[in-house]
Amino acid sequence: MEKPLPTQADERTAHILGLIEKGFLADSSRFRQIEADLATSLQRARNFGSEYGSPADWNRIWRQRWDHVEGILRRINKHVAEMDDAISGHEMDRLGRALASWEALQGEDSMLVDALNDLRTQAIALNPGSHLDWNALALTLEANVETIHSCAEILRAKLEL
Repeated sequence: MEKPLPTQADERTAHILGLIEKGFLADSSRFRQIEADLATSLQRARNFGSEYGSPADWNRIWRQRWDHVEGILRRINKHVAEMDDAISGHEMDRLGRALASWEALQGEDSMLVDALNDLRTQAIALNPGSHLDWNALALTLEANVETIHSCAEILRAKLEL
């Protein structure tokens, strides 16, 4: 039995899916760049407590919380890499695997928001002279996290398509 020739609609669908896949990989790359920018801001924020001479107990908790944030970011990076691998692959279940990685990423994202809120609460105890510097840094962190949220939503929309 002969294989039917592809129709113009089939070719158009394949072309659209190819464009979505390329866009997904480009967005994923952008997502990793945003995370790299966030990592730089996070390193500045991590050092913030020691720069402003807070009590030892405060610094210990501060460092532990930043260790937690960095662990979350490592797991987020792992999930983004898993999405890339799935999308780049040729397995039948690749989109399902990419979506599962995206869903796992969303759980990590929620933990990241909570962890950053804990740090924001702790930063209130910084000496009053450091509040302006902290607020500027916190705004940068929030902007980076919001951009990551937006990029994650774009990735999901493309996965669903």
